Amino acid sequence: MTTEEKDDFLKNITVDWMINQVQSGEATPSLVNCIRQYLKDNGVHSSIKHDNQMQDLVSILPFKDEEEENEGEVANG
Repeated sequence: MTTEEKDDFLKNITVDWMINQVQSGEATPSLVNCIRQYLKDNGVHSSIKHDNQMQDLVSILPFKDEEEENEGEVANG
């Protein structure tokens, strides 16, 4: 197994574990923050392809888009 294959393998099992933790309700606030940082560090933003494994993780997290939050502030202001 090459170093790149090992890296991909570790990323895949890490993301799978994160998804399982969130879906099962076992994710602590600290873990959710780690997931948020992991996504940010990997350049994951709202413009992700829908077939991407990272999108699965993003879709189950309780974060709002910055645009959605700003729209709410304008509407409430």
